[in-house]
Amino acid sequence: MSGCKNIGCVWISGETPQLKGKIFEDKLDVAGALFGLMPPGVAPVDGSKLAAGQKIVFVGSSGPHENGFTTLRRIAENLPDGYRTKLPDGSEFWQAINAPSILYTPFIQDVLKAK
Repeated sequence: MSGCKNIGCVWISGETPQLKGKIFEDKLDVAGALFGLMPPGVAPVDGSKLAAGQKIVFVGSSGPHENGFTTLRRIAENLPDGYRTKLPDGSEFWQAINAPSILYTPFIQDVLKAK
């Protein structure tokens, strides 16, 4: 929630569809949501205007963010000390997967302003 306050957004999503084994054993909860609001006069970034000669910028991820925790739980099950397994940097697995995510909204807003 503090991340949302930092960039002025509302948190409305999660990974519920992938909580197999957490809600009902051997069942899959199928759900989904997508919400977006573009300022007046700003078209969504959807790739429809990509053309030869343009550049694509890749931005490194700071971690799993809000996705991938089903896989991370599976990895933890196979680690020698589970979530408490020490990583090469001295942190434990649980700390690494729960580190704050870098939020890219300010970067994207700057890119859109720069056109």
